[in-house]
Amino acid sequence: MTTFAGDELVFQRERCCEVVPLSLDAGTLGTGQLLVGTRYSLISQGTEVANFTGLDPGTRQPGTWNCYPHRPGYAAIGTIVASGTAAADAPEFAVGDLVLAITRHARYGVADPAVRPVARLRPDDDLTTLILCRLAAIAMTGIRRAGSVDLGGRAMVVGLGLVGFFAAQLLRLAGMDVLGIDPAAVRRDAAAAAGLDVGTAAAASPKPIGVRRADGADLVIEASGSPGGLRLSLEAVRDGGEVVLLGTPRGASPLNATDLMSAVHYRGLRLTGALEWLLPLRSAPWSARWSLCDSYHTLIRLFRAGDLGLGGWQVQTVRPGAAQVVYTELADEPPRARAVAFDWAS
Repeated sequence: MTTFAGDELVFQRERCCEVVPLSLDAGTLGTGQLLVGTRYSLISQGTEVANFTGLDPGTRQPGTWNCYPHRPGYAAIGTIVASGTAAADAPEFAVGDLVLAITRHARYGVADPAVRPVARLRPDDDLTTLILCRLAAIAMTGIRRAGSVDLGGRAMVVGLGLVGFFAAQLLRLAGMDVLGIDPAAVRRDAAAAAGLDVGTAAAASPKPIGVRRADGADLVIEASGSPGGLRLSLEAVRDGGEVVLLGTPRGASPLNATDLMSAVHYRGLRLTGALEWLLPLRSAPWSARWSLCDSYHTLIRLFRAGDLGLGGWQVQTVRPGAAQVVYTELADEPPRARAVAFDWAS
C-alpha cells in the first residue's frame, strides 16, 4: 500500500515543541477514515497553549488524552489523498476533495467523519479564513446551548478572543443587543472593527454577585475561561438571567463556592455549560435539533456570505519549523488580535 511521509509536531514536555518525522500507511485506514494531505492547520490559543505550557494538569498525568508526549492539533484544511472502505452510514468523500477536518498538526492527518465533523470546501474558498470555522463552531455551541437567545434581548460576551468574538457576532445576527468585554485594547479594537459594541469590565456596570439587579444582561456568555470572567458574568447578568460557560475553566479560582451557589439560588440564575462536544455529531429525527455538522455547514455559509467577518483580526501563516517560537510567543506575550496557522505546503 502507499505510504505517505512528512513531519508532525509533538509536545515532548512542558514548553518543548519538536518537529518529528511522520509516516502513514494508507492501508491502515479504517472504514470511512480519510487521509488528508494538510495545507493549513490552526493553533488553538486556549487549549493548545495550555497543553504546551503544562497549565492543563492532564499533561502530567499518564493515560490522559493530552499527556506528554502529546501530538497537538485543532483544525486543518487539506486534500483527501486516500480513504478506507466507504462507510454505509456516513457521507461519502472522494480522493481529491478539499475538506475542513479536525486532525493533528502534521503534513498528513487521519480524519474520521464518524467521530468528528468533516466538511467539503470549494477551491475558490478563502482557506485561511474558513479554517477559523473550528473556533466559530465552539462559539456556536454557546448559542445552541443557551436558552436565552432572543430577538431584542440584551447579551454580553466576556472575553473577545476568537471564540468570544465569533459568539458576539452570532448573537448580533440572532437579533440581540450585544456588548463585548475584554481587558485587552487590541482585541476590543478588533471587535469594534467588525461593528460590535465593546468595553472594559466597568462598561458592564458590575455589582457584587449576590446583589439583586433588574437592569443587567439577559444572557452573558463567559468566553475567557477565567475565574475573573465568571465573577464579572455573575455581576452583570440580570436576576433570572443566564450565564453560559463557553470558555474552558483553567487556573485556580478565588471565587467562594458558597457565594456562587447563593447568587444562583437567590437570584434565580441559570448556569449553563457549553462544551463543544455536548452537541451530537449529527442531528436525527426525534433527537437533537442541531448538531456539530450543522454548525460547520451554517458557519461556512455565513463566512462565504460575509455575514461573519474577521473585523480587525489577522491570520498569520508560519512554517511548522517555527512552532517552538510561535507557541512560546502565544504563551508569554500580551494578547494580540492574531490567529496563527501552520502552512504545510510552503
